[in-house]
Amino acid sequence: MPSPNRCNAFAPRFVALLLISLPAVPVWSMDFRAAGMRLAQDVDADKNSFNQYDLIARFSLPWSWAAGRWRFDTLLDASVGMLKGGGDGSVIGSLGPALEMWPEGSNWRIIAGIRPTLTDDGIYGETDLGGNFYFTSFIGVRYQFSDRWGLGYQFSHMSNAGTNDDNPGLDLHNIVLLRSF
Repeated sequence: MPSPNRCNAFAPRFVALLLISLPAVPVWSMDFRAAGMRLAQDVDADKNSFNQYDLIARFSLPWSWAAGRWRFDTLLDASVGMLKGGGDGSVIGSLGPALEMWPEGSNWRIIAGIRPTLTDDGIYGETDLGGNFYFTSFIGVRYQFSDRWGLGYQFSHMSNAGTNDDNPGLDLHNIVLLRSF
């Protein structure tokens, strides 16, 4: 369990991340698009096996377009959750842009994006992920079962991008359940 001091230090950094990650568009031009949860397991499951559990929210950004049969939407992807590994756990939060695309008339969606990510601890058992600030890039697919519900898979890579001497990175398989609004 994170100490209160670590949590107190995490909050201002997370607020700063939110402020610098917001695109330069008026807040009223972003529509709440979807909410759900993401469950993840690391690709190289070993003794420090990592799991991540997130609540996610997606907001539509004002840029969308069509090219032939393909439709494109820009999104702001936000999450908060728990990252566990090596018997340790920490709070994790992220916020960043994503692009969703699909062929007209299809229930399949492709999504890709990158999110600046903060944790309140970077050491999990014997694994030092190299600090508390990372970038999480992801790509995935989702099937929309109805206008409201979708289930998808994402592959994500979390790394500090060389901002720390330790930078092992973390690759995760993600299952995503979303409810659209």
